[in-house]
Amino acid sequence: MTTCGIVSVEDNKMDGLVIKRTLSDLTCEDVTVIRDGHTALDFFCDDSKIPCLILLDINLPFKSGLEILKEIREREHLRKVPIVMFSSSQIDEEVENAYELGANSYVAKPSDHEQLEKALERIYEFWFETAMTAHK
Repeated sequence: MTTCGIVSVEDNKMDGLVIKRTLSDLTCEDVTVIRDGHTALDFFCDDSKIPCLILLDINLPFKSGLEILKEIREREHLRKVPIVMFSSSQIDEEVENAYELGANSYVAKPSDHEQLEKALERIYEFWFETAMTAHK
């Protein structure tokens, strides 16, 4: 098994580009952006790949982020990978469900481009410079 960097599951093309660019500027880790739920599940089924961090949107084509979160947490090789729900949804029930299904944190994704970059910088700083994880 090998680490495969940061994986973001994000259907919004512009947000995906900002995520990839911002995180790539901060780290030498590969940053992969996946655009839909089916492709994400196919990616996460490959037990030879272990991301060091997963950013997961809730509203995705084909499968919701919550469905993907549930399936990720059922996979032995991904159980310890930090998962940040990174979604514009701020519905209390979705936030609660995300934590119940095993999300490590839930960050409301800003709609403003500059604020989106700042949120990604804070996520990076926490998970790569502050927190101790099982994959470091």
